[in-house]
Amino acid sequence: MPASTTVSNGTLQINTAVTALGTNSVTLAGGTLFLNPGGQPTYTLGLNLLSSSGLNVGGNNTIFIATNWSGSDTLNVNVNSGGFFTINSEISPGFAGTLAFGSSAGIARFNAGGNASGAQQATGSSNVVFDLGSGTLPLFNRNGGGVSFGTYYLGGLAGGPGTQLRGSENTGSTSTYEIGARNLNTLFEVAFGTDMPMWVRRSRRPPSPS
Repeated sequence: MPASTTVSNGTLQINTAVTALGTNSVTLAGGTLFLNPGGQPTYTLGLNLLSSSGLNVGGNNTIFIATNWSGSDTLNVNVNSGGFFTINSEISPGFAGTLAFGSSAGIARFNAGGNASGAQQATGSSNVVFDLGSGTLPLFNRNGGGVSFGTYYLGGLAGGPGTQLRGSENTGSTSTYEIGARNLNTLFEVAFGTDMPMWVRRSRRPPSPS
């Protein structure tokens, strides 16, 4: 079983290759992981969020395979200007926390893969709250998927007036966002982008029996 690198205070900064962490998983217990290699690094490592912690993404396209994430606290993500926070897979059902983007000036994206009319490999999560923060961060998907495959799930959505929820980068493919399965009260001042075709629908789970 792979070992785990625990970040409990301060910042662990990775400036070289993705392999600097080896095959370890990372346990975030109050510290910050700063990923700053150049190019287009892809991280497949496990991420265990024990308490509110930080993740800092440099000015590049940083890709995450999120199939082995866990935890239910807040991951405070900072995407620097010119940087991408790209999710390139389904998000593990074991992760039911909040991705909070603070004052990020970069971009968050579901890299849906495939093409504009086929099955997509990253469609968000109804368990995860996406707080786009107080900066200028937009959240969008790459390829849409159309009526059959273009539904993306946000367990909750929050954000300030400088942020945006946008549709597909492929302007010929419609996508739908289903928002709110976590049944949380969030302040949503986000602007809906009008340059990309999309639909938004509200999702609400029935209340638990009393």
